[in-house]
Amino acid sequence: MPRVAVFVSDMHIGTNDELEDFSPENEARFVQFLGDQSEKHKGKEIDLVILGDFLDIWQVATKQEKTAQNSTDIAVEIQIKQEQDRVNQIIAAHKGIFNSLQGFLSADPRRRLFVIPGNHDHSLIHPSLQNAIRKAIALEAPSLEKRILFPNFYDAPDLRTYAEHGNQYDLNNDYDNFADFGHECPGFYFVRLFWNRLEPIDPNVDVDIWWNIFCLIWERRLWNLLRSAYSLFRQYRNDPREFERIDVPGVPFLATPGGLAPMLNTGKSMPEFPDILFSEKSDPELIFSTDPTLENRLRALYHDPSETEFRNEMDKILAKKFPHQAPQVPKEPVAVPPTFGILPDEYVTAVTGMFAPPGKEPQTRPMKGSALDNGSYDYVLFGHTHDEKIIPISGTKPIYFNTGSWTMRRAPSGGNASRLCYTTIWKSPDGNMRAEQKLWNPI
Repeated sequence: MPRVAVFVSDMHIGTNDELEDFSPENEARFVQFLGDQSEKHKGKEIDLVILGDFLDIWQVATKQEKTAQNSTDIAVEIQIKQEQDRVNQIIAAHKGIFNSLQGFLSADPRRRLFVIPGNHDHSLIHPSLQNAIRKAIALEAPSLEKRILFPNFYDAPDLRTYAEHGNQYDLNNDYDNFADFGHECPGFYFVRLFWNRLEPIDPNVDVDIWWNIFCLIWERRLWNLLRSAYSLFRQYRNDPREFERIDVPGVPFLATPGGLAPMLNTGKSMPEFPDILFSEKSDPELIFSTDPTLENRLRALYHDPSETEFRNEMDKILAKKFPHQAPQVPKEPVAVPPTFGILPDEYVTAVTGMFAPPGKEPQTRPMKGSALDNGSYDYVLFGHTHDEKIIPISGTKPIYFNTGSWTMRRAPSGGNASRLCYTTIWKSPDGNMRAEQKLWNPI
């Protein structure tokens, strides 16, 4: 029987508010895409795999949460009733998506839908939330409900394919135990306490990946957002509750009334992030960042006569950070040490480490828990990064695919754009496996 697997990921559908990353245009395109795939693969067994972050549960926030004056006003405990309510809000806001999935599955009883939980919809590991999705798609039809599956990974040896969302290989978004409901990764707290309050302030910061925010501020000169970002970030970093925070180099402690207390840190810092400026730490040599290239860039902006707004905003931030005597920002640049090659792609490294000889432990443990057999898999797929890729893995047979995203993305030329990526894997009539990755743009 002809068999095919179609992969999409990172739709991040929300509640159609200012935090929404899945636009009406992309929703229309997805409905059209399902119709096209249904017709194109008619008569075949089809696995439609949504490879994580189908829903953006993290970014379902109340008005009170989005406008909270203090981070401590925002609850961060995971409670099943609240998560059910958030999922139901998303379903109500995107009935077209769930209806189109129902039509796709109804067209042939050999079709299956795999919804792989990601980090932004990690709560979908809970059976009650899975049932809410099933009912929204199947409309109480048991024959459809049993073909809607929620595994933590997709393993299809007959298609020589293994896939998972990929957040476990991102130090800011990995879980000690992915199957443990109620415990969240560091990125969750950053989004809930910082990002969900910053994004509504200015629609210009509506970008698909939150760590692009500072790149966007520099590019579009959104200097008015710097003080807001500074205030919200300091609240997030100084929130007295115990949770893991996105790591910032040189900020190993949390100031408390009793002195210095250890703070749980993890992961890696954000690109273009003025880490010293935002942290509790001061440095007589560096004012803005431990990265000398960024330090020099911001020094030049500060002393540029045409960038008075930037300088004014910086002076206000420095005055808050140093209430007694703010340091002078030097004009001369700091020395930039030489770079030594390009850092390896951490996801290529992860894929490479998943394979091990029989009886050996993998260097990178896949979500399935055991090493992948180098002779049984031709393809390994992740989502999560929103950057579509096709990379042959040196020394092993498989090819690594990243399935990109279906969100509105930050365009280098300004404004928002979309790259609606999908990957198809199938067995051709000659018995060989085939894979292709394309962009979907018709409307």
